Amino acid sequence: MPVTRQDFEDAIASYWTGKQTQENLSAIKDAVGAGTAGSVRGGKHFVGIAALLAMFFLEAGYTPADIRVAKGHRLELPGYYRPQKQWDVVVSHRNTALAGNYVRAGGGRSFWRA
Repeated sequence: MPVTRQDFEDAIASYWTGKQTQENLSAIKDAVGAGTAGSVRGGKHFVGIAALLAMFFLEAGYTPADIRVAKGHRLELPGYYRPQKQWDVVVSHRNTALAGNYVRAGGGRSFWRA
């Protein structure tokens, strides 16, 4: 099934809903950090975006067994700075890593910039 505009809209809506939920939980726990830290430290705001990326690989013909997006499903790939970096989407086929996506956004104000 091809990826549709609705899939994009759902993924983006999921991102913003996830950020807002995490920010609310952070405020309840009185753990709000500087800037937008409270909205991103929960780690769940990119779940919809990772699922959208996985859909492209499914559309390209990879099987669900080739695509990993959930914690606990071997998302680690070795890296120069982090030997066991956990990625958001990992695609492999016949024991060969094909893609590793690490999703990050620069949303919100940065306190490190003038």
